[in-house]
Amino acid sequence: MPMKSIRTYMASVMTSIVTYGASVWAHKAKQVRPRQKLNAAQRGVLITLTGAYRTTSGEALQVIAGILPMDLEVLRIAAEYCFRRGKTERLEELLSARPSTKLQIREHIYDLWQRRWESSAKGRNVYRLLPNIRERLGMEHMDPSRGLTHFLAGHGPFPFYLHERGLRETNLCDCGAVGTADHVLLECPLVRGVADEERQAIRGLDLGWVLRRRDYFRTMDRLATKIVNHLEGQQRT
Repeated sequence: MPMKSIRTYMASVMTSIVTYGASVWAHKAKQVRPRQKLNAAQRGVLITLTGAYRTTSGEALQVIAGILPMDLEVLRIAAEYCFRRGKTERLEELLSARPSTKLQIREHIYDLWQRRWESSAKGRNVYRLLPNIRERLGMEHMDPSRGLTHFLAGHGPFPFYLHERGLRETNLCDCGAVGTADHVLLECPLVRGVADEERQAIRGLDLGWVLRRRDYFRTMDRLATKIVNHLEGQQRT
């Protein structure tokens, strides 16, 4: 499913259901157990809709998709409701701050997400390319395919990942190099002929820069899709 459709689904269906009456119970979303349950539910939906491997962390998928963690979405919606109704004490209880505009509420929520993303031990392959939450949210062109999602997360049909999961005897690619996602997509000689034009177009470029450029992003997305499909086809035979 296209990422834009996933965002629409999350906003119009899942979020509207989960956040019903959020102004009443949103304070609980700040507690560890409820927060974990909310984000686990969101992760399950994102895995299904994106086609990501089931081992992909929710933290990684939230950033790849550009979707607020569900507990923070609950806080945002509840805080904006309290702001509209003039419930300043409740607003301060939820955010531990006194925002004077809706924009400040959102900025506060983004700050919470940014700090969480920086301190998390998960999704580090994504973090090296997309460390800044606000910048990611501003990348409106970033609508990654299933193949690019696999590449960004590092969880896909790559020798290094398969070895980590006990699905392959060695983490080496058949060409002899360590079979990371970067190696397979950008360097491995064994996939020549699969996406040579796309490879050549981004050869030697910084991948973070590639993702941020609309034209190069599309090239990277096609590259990942072609090679992931090729690898999956090989594994099925």
